Order: sequence, then C-alpha cells, then structure tokens
Amino acid sequence: MITRKQFLKGIYGTDTAVLTSPYGAPRPNGRIHVGEDADDITGDHPRLYAPYNCIVTHVRNDLVDDRGKFLEIKIGTWYIIMQHDFEIRVRDGQRLEAGSLLGLQGGSGKAINQYRSHLHYEFAKYPYGDPRRKAINPVLYFYPFFTPPKYLVKTVIVSGLR
Repeated sequence: MITRKQFLKGIYGTDTAVLTSPYGAPRPNGRIHVGEDADDITGDHPRLYAPYNCIVTHVRNDLVDDRGKFLEIKIGTWYIIMQHDFEIRVRDGQRLEAGSLLGLQGGSGKAINQYRSHLHYEFAKYPYGDPRRKAINPVLYFYPFFTPPKYLVKTVIVSGLR
C-alpha cells in the first residue's frame, strides 16, 4: 500500500507537497470534486515527476477549457491525468522511468483565477477521450494496491552485524 503522502512525494520529489482538496470534496455548484488537488508549498512552479514507470498517453499544451495544459500517463492499467500545468516537457507515447521530469506545475485553465497554482490529478481505468472514462477515488481503488516506488524507499545498510 502507498500513502497519499508517498504518492505526492513521488510526483513532487519532496516532502513539502500537501493535499489541498481531496476526492469527493463539495464544490459551490453542488457537485463533488472528482480528483485531488495538491501543491508544493515551496514555489509557484515546482517540478512534477513520474511517480512510477509509465507511458505518456496524452499531452495538451493549449488552453481551450478549464483543464488548461495537461498530460496523462498510464501506470500499469491505470490512467492519471495531471491538469493546470505551466510547462509540459514530455510527448505522447514517451516511456518514462519513475522519477523522470514531466514538467512544471502551473495555474492554467480554471486554476488561472485562483490564488496560486496547484496540480489537479484524477485516476481512471480508461484514457482521456474514452466515453467510459470516469474518475475514481484513489483512496479506495489506487493507493491500497500500489507500493511506494523503489526510489522513494530508503535502504539502510548496517555493517558489522553477525
């Protein structure tokens, strides 16, 4: 099992990332939040990293709707979309190792009018554009079934023990 904090550390590469809005949080329009929002409190455009080995399945660098610039990665059988990016440094079809740079967090799309930039991410079983796509609660369906990426687990070697 991976914790949300470990997952965020995988994305940001630091322990300073915080969850700012969980899945299911109420919205002013009566709907619920269908993703999670996070922010690295150390700056406006922190780097975003691939939390696991993955394939980039979609990149959009325009600002035509609320999502702003976004990318989608596939980890195993899961798709994770990352929205409101400032700068994307990967391309469609690119295979990445865990810890590879994806881009920079931003405030594009609907986030442009908010007080600071953040990352909105959603988990789904189907890719962007598929009519069957529906965001799922990662606390129930993703985090319990993944282990922390190996590069996040500290290995302690103790010598001289018998």
